[in-house]
Amino acid sequence: MDTLSPAVKAQIDRVFDIWNTHLGSLLTGLYVHGSIALGAFDERSSDIDLLAVCDRKIPRAERLAIAKDILSADNHPSPLEMSAVYADDLCPWRHPMPCQFHYSGMWTKSYQKLLSGSVTKHFLIDEDFLDPDIACHVRLIKLHGIALHGTTDLLPEVPEQDFWHSLTYDIADSDLPSLGRVLSYKMEKRILSKPESAEWLRQFLLQRIRED
Repeated sequence: MDTLSPAVKAQIDRVFDIWNTHLGSLLTGLYVHGSIALGAFDERSSDIDLLAVCDRKIPRAERLAIAKDILSADNHPSPLEMSAVYADDLCPWRHPMPCQFHYSGMWTKSYQKLLSGSVTKHFLIDEDFLDPDIACHVRLIKLHGIALHGTTDLLPEVPEQDFWHSLTYDIADSDLPSLGRVLSYKMEKRILSKPESAEWLRQFLLQRIRED
């Protein structure tokens, strides 16, 4: 976190304020993972990845209110991506994990339509949905995450088979850095950032070519 620009730090503080305003003492934890946790954050291209743990269910109207506030913080200066889970869903652990709030740039227009009233129903706010990515988020937070609120001890250990499924379930749609991340973990049990994964894959392929 010390290497982040003042603008990015202020953006992260703003996200914490949003969750704290809506949840207060029922915000159990808020964690940074992804490229920031792995020391590979680039303000020009990286997402700020977060996971919130809440000590109650978030109702539909509040999900939309949180999304409205998150929209105001998004891309100032970096894209935001975050999920929220209910604390009781973490123990006992299950996979895929129910997600009760999710935001990323992929869903910006959907939230804008919901807020304008041009769309009245959407799974993002109408129901919890099973999200295989949560297992990856929790594993990364346990290993390298940054706790903005709460401690990482509150999070369970993720079984290896669940982490592997989380890492690979959408592999057919993965870009090359993501494929490098999967292969490097399979071969070396290392969790790499996207830049590190791309370089690892490059070196791996070069070595295979030399061997042939």
